[in-house]
Amino acid sequence: MADRSFGPTLLAGLAGAGLAATAGHRDWVELSARGSDQAAADWFWQNAPGLGQMPASGALGLVALAAWGVLLVTRGAWRRAVAGLGLLASLGLAAVWVIGALTLRDDVSAAVTRAELAPGGPWAGRRGS
Repeated sequence: MADRSFGPTLLAGLAGAGLAATAGHRDWVELSARGSDQAAADWFWQNAPGLGQMPASGALGLVALAAWGVLLVTRGAWRRAVAGLGLLASLGLAAVWVIGALTLRDDVSAAVTRAELAPGGPWAGRRGS
């Protein structure tokens, strides 16, 4: 029975780690505005790279992906050590996803608010419109 479960476990682990590595390099939050403010929102988003991302997710996803690769070619104590490292990376990913889901939208909102209030910012002179 153990031999039959290795293949699906391997595929699920590789797919999960690969998706996590990809998700870390994508925006988790989008910024949109109405009407004439959309140009300012686009300018702000382009000049604040990485604001809506969680780069730790990409790094931990790559660690988990590498751990799966090492698990395929090692045996014994090294395999157990790398499996532990992969487990820690996976737990870290879960923590990053929870923290990102709870805080990232508020962080982007706070950055936009600071930009609205900054003199010379993309929304300068548009308060109250």
